Amino acid sequence: MRLPRPRFPFLIVPFQGEPPASPAEDYLKQIVKAIDELRPHIETNGEKMSKVMRKIGLLEAALDEFLESSRQEDDLAAFFEKFIPVLDNLRFLKRAVEDSGDDQWKKGMAIFYEKLDKLFRDFGFEPAAQKGVPFDPSRHEAVDTVVDPELSPGTVADIVLDGWIYKGRLLRYAKVIVVKEK
Repeated sequence: MRLPRPRFPFLIVPFQGEPPASPAEDYLKQIVKAIDELRPHIETNGEKMSKVMRKIGLLEAALDEFLESSRQEDDLAAFFEKFIPVLDNLRFLKRAVEDSGDDQWKKGMAIFYEKLDKLFRDFGFEPAAQKGVPFDPSRHEAVDTVVDPELSPGTVADIVLDGWIYKGRLLRYAKVIVVKEK
């Protein structure tokens, strides 16, 4: 089969040089040139964005872990708040045994109470008051005053009822006897 010959061969002449550019092609070339100029910055910023996104992912994971652990800590604090009266009763029992004079009971109660106290301290619970420390109304409730020449005024002379703190959160005020001036 024979191809048809062009009717006007003088019009179909190969174009010599660059074809004329359309406005769209000029605009496209400008965009490509701008991208080529920005490519090093884009790659650098892309790496930075990648690092930022990784850090955001790590922060989200840490936040989730913190929220989960804070829920567990709240559960532990709630449990301990309910357990405080049991500790109070054990403390009263320990004092009663110490006053009774039976050495075996004294020794057994002392060991049991010390182990229980250590266990709670290991979990982050701490007493809100100690003898000889300055009275702190944010942790202590004064129920009485006493003159004590061995302690300075304004300090805790004795603890009537233990107070407890869990990781900086006051669970119960300590009821204390405070040293007053003569």
